[in-house]
Amino acid sequence: GAFDEFLNSIDVVVICGPGVREITGRYAAHALARAKAVVAPACGCLADFPGDVVYRVGATSVEEITAAVQALRDNPTERARFGRDGRQWVMQRRSWAATAPLLETFIESVLRSSVGRRSLAASLAEVMQESRTTGTAGDRLL
Repeated sequence: GAFDEFLNSIDVVVICGPGVREITGRYAAHALARAKAVVAPACGCLADFPGDVVYRVGATSVEEITAAVQALRDNPTERARFGRDGRQWVMQRRSWAATAPLLETFIESVLRSSVGRRSLAASLAEVMQESRTTGTAGDRLL
């Protein structure tokens, strides 16, 4: 679609700035899956993305955002490293292959539970907590 065409035409994706909110991390993950360097703040859902796979800046600092884009523009090796490492990270944690075991565990736990004793939300919270504690594949669904 249009977003994919847009991603193919650029080298750096900026997911921050005054008035910009990324609620799910979907756009950052999509850009990383395309091996694009991503400039992002360490807040909200983007705090889960490690600083070695996204270029960290202040969420609304136009000066920091501009400097980050210029630094990545001027250093194609570093830009490529962010893209490569970001793609590897997102494929290990956010791809369907990575999240399928979590989804399977979640569905199995819902099917095993009695409807009167357990809500769907509680089941999901339990699976999410277990995945964080045990380090199982995928720490959230896309």
